[in-house]
Amino acid sequence: MIPIYKNPRFWVPIISNAFLISLLSVFNTQLSPWNLYLFIPGVFPLFLAFNRPGASGLVGCILSGFLLDALFPVPMGLFATLFAAVHATSLVFAKRLHRENIVQFVSIAFILNLVCWGAVTLFTASSTVWNAQFFAQFFVNLFISQIVITPVAWWYFEFQAACLRLAFGIRIFEEDLT
Repeated sequence: MIPIYKNPRFWVPIISNAFLISLLSVFNTQLSPWNLYLFIPGVFPLFLAFNRPGASGLVGCILSGFLLDALFPVPMGLFATLFAAVHATSLVFAKRLHRENIVQFVSIAFILNLVCWGAVTLFTASSTVWNAQFFAQFFVNLFISQIVITPVAWWYFEFQAACLRLAFGIRIFEEDLT
């Protein structure tokens, strides 16, 4: 049995998560003059959670969570804990979902983004001034993030599937045309 850290199938989703996190930080830097902030953590744990069950998926979700914890101003370990909970929850739903259906993954990413937004708001609420300007900016950022997450999640899941297909010949999200 190959240890987790030596298995290349474990590292492909982690490296693609790091790639998207770096793209997200670049976009947020470019949007900061307009006080806009993209918040799309809903896409990061799903591919690992549903396609890497067991310890390797859990470790991957936690590592991705720590990468995202470094990017956002949240308590250390918040996203790592949320992503570990997503992985644990995915074990229950994995038998009910079709791994070839990307629409289900995008829908789950959409809902998970709202859950992560609520958790971040809950855990950072004590350091925020609650006024009308805060709520206006809060809902604008949430609205834009929810609009952006659908095409980003679709592209990102296809990107991860293409990486696995190119590297190992693993076919995910492909319909049987016969």
